[in-house]
Amino acid sequence: MPVGPAKAQDGSGTAGNGTVLITSAVPPAFNMAAVSFTYAGQTIRLTMSNPGTVNLVIGYCGITGPFTCSRYYLPNPIHPNETAWADMVFTPPGAGNYQGNISIPNSAETTVIPLYGHA
Repeated sequence: MPVGPAKAQDGSGTAGNGTVLITSAVPPAFNMAAVSFTYAGQTIRLTMSNPGTVNLVIGYCGITGPFTCSRYYLPNPIHPNETAWADMVFTPPGAGNYQGNISIPNSAETTVIPLYGHA
């Protein structure tokens, strides 16, 4: 999910064509718009890369709904051609359908990825 031009790391406006690109989810439940979990306790790895030409600074990622981040590798900044990842876990309180999101603020803008789960 491209996020548009990034600001220079010193905050002095636009520099290059830095983007945050959500490149994959393992297992492959990622459909460019949302991540779907199919059972309680399922872990999906979101892989993020910076195919741009400038560093991207990542802020605090917010997670809503019955989802947690169990492990992550998030270099800050994410340098051009560098990859970061986060393992998201579906932790519902009981049976049913749930939704939430993960917000990833960065020096370009905030990327919001919807999360859905069924337990």
